Amino acid sequence: MMMVAEVVSSFTWTPLTFYAAAALVQLIVILLSFRFTQLNPDYNTFAGALVVAVPVNVLAYFTRDFGVTGVLIVGATLFGLLVGIARGDVFRTAVAWMLCLATYWGMASYVVPKADGLSLEQVGGMPRVLVQGGLEAEPFTESDVDNLSKGKSD
Repeated sequence: MMMVAEVVSSFTWTPLTFYAAAALVQLIVILLSFRFTQLNPDYNTFAGALVVAVPVNVLAYFTRDFGVTGVLIVGATLFGLLVGIARGDVFRTAVAWMLCLATYWGMASYVVPKADGLSLEQVGGMPRVLVQGGLEAEPFTESDVDNLSKGKSD
C-alpha cells in the first residue's frame, strides 16, 4: 500500500490523468465483475471492456462541468454500454455499473487528497457528486420564468 501512496503523491495529477487512470481501473473492474458474476466468457472480453471504459471516461472528462446533465449523461452511457457488452444481462450489468461508480468514488477519495494541485472541483463530474453527495441546483432567474411562460427558448 505504501508503494501506491508514493506513486500517487509523486505523479503529476490533472483532471485528464485522473480520468485516464479511472479508465484503466474501470477496465479491470469490468473484466473482474463480469468474471465473478459468471457472464458468458464470449461476452466478457478485453475489447468489450475497452469499448466501455475509454469512451465513458472521455465523455466524463468533457462533461465534468455540465452539472446534473453531465452526471446523468455519464451514468446512462456507462450503464447502456455495459448492457450492450453483456448482451442484455441487466443484473450482471447493474453489478458492474455499481462497481464502476464505486471506482470513481474510491479514486476521488484516495487520489485527490494525496495529489498536489488537484482538487475535487477540478475533477468535477461524477466523482465530485459521489464524494460530496450532490450538486447545487441552479436557481431560475426572472427572465427564465418569463421565457418559459411565453414558450421561448434562448
